[in-house]
Amino acid sequence: MQLAILASLSLGLSISAACDGPHAWLGETRVSTPDDLAKLSGVHEIQGNLSIKCKSCDSLEALSSLRFLEGGLLLEGNDQLIDLSGLEGLSIAGGLSIRHNQNLVDLSQLNHSQPAEISIIGNNSLTEINGFNLPEEAWSITISTNDSLEAISGFRKLKSIDGTLLILSNPRLTDVSGLTQLRSAGKISIGANALLETVEGIAGVETVEGDLLLSELSPCADVTMRDLIGIENIGGQFPTDCSCPDGAWESVEGTCN
Repeated sequence: MQLAILASLSLGLSISAACDGPHAWLGETRVSTPDDLAKLSGVHEIQGNLSIKCKSCDSLEALSSLRFLEGGLLLEGNDQLIDLSGLEGLSIAGGLSIRHNQNLVDLSQLNHSQPAEISIIGNNSLTEINGFNLPEEAWSITISTNDSLEAISGFRKLKSIDGTLLILSNPRLTDVSGLTQLRSAGKISIGANALLETVEGIAGVETVEGDLLLSELSPCADVTMRDLIGIENIGGQFPTDCSCPDGAWESVEGTCN
């Protein structure tokens, strides 16, 4: 799933984009070789989207001067990267998509990035999503098909997601405690996480404008609506296998099917 904000990312424009003085890079920028990356050394700002798809890049330290990205950041297929060192000071105005980086194990360097949308998909060595000192609001978060992911411990300041929170098909995920401050979302879908036994990590959610979908959790899970003790309003539907024991939802607007 590609972030909407990156859908218009122009991959036809490469590192030859214009440079407005030594510190600002103008236009859409694509990095596909270590030489492309080296040309961005010393750049403080990119006024456009940045796509890094570089199978032979083993470090992003060349971007250590980069402070502001006006568009979105796509990191895809960078199989030699194990962390994102070099991006510690980066602020992202658009979306962030981290996809299919097979040896990536650490995202904490993005602690100050503050993107509007986040997509973390198919990074099969990643065991924890930490950091992400987001503002209180974000548009959407997608975390999907990360085969080794065990814990989502980041996002601890996040209170509102205008769009969708999607946590799907992470077969080793057991912990979503990083979302404890979340209070509202447009839609929540948590499914096919075979070891996830509880959704208490989103127990603080009060309002879901659309559907709240919980499915295909651990066979040992004892998930009832009491796990979401803060819920006051659900605009759409609950999952078809949800439990509404002892009148727990008498004051909640919504339908338990």
